[in-house]
Amino acid sequence: MRSSDLGLGRRAFWRRRCPACGRAFRLRPTPGAAAELAGELVRRVPHANAAEIASEGASAGGCLCPYCGRQGPLELFLGRAQESFFDGAAEWIAAEVRFEQLRLAERTLGQNPYLTFLALPPAPPRLPAPAEVNELSAVPLLCCGGGLEIERGWEGDLHCPYCGR
Repeated sequence: MRSSDLGLGRRAFWRRRCPACGRAFRLRPTPGAAAELAGELVRRVPHANAAEIASEGASAGGCLCPYCGRQGPLELFLGRAQESFFDGAAEWIAAEVRFEQLRLAERTLGQNPYLTFLALPPAPPRLPAPAEVNELSAVPLLCCGGGLEIERGWEGDLHCPYCGR
């Protein structure tokens, strides 16, 4: 998985899209961002113990829109390309798990020499890479020293996604 697959720009900013106002922005990854993204992938893969995963997998962090101030869990702030990426990755992981479960019979052939099927490996994942469009401008945040990229020409007030001011 490449960092560009998840919308990480040249300046190491993660792309986000607000579910309320629909505007795009980029933030520097926080210390818990990788765990949140991994948790999002885990939530999309079907599990036999889904009740346990759902209760333990809630997003610890979250995101705040710098334009309208909407707060919410990370999964609400993913763009369409990131949604497609996570869906494709989860689908491939589920197919890989199914393949390995079917291969168990093949690996234990001595116990069951009369197999009636042949497990075929899943095709490699076709994960769409988000197109890198540089329509955002970097803005330094004086309140906490964080970095932010917002739409060019934005003249309204900004909410700091790091400290909330």
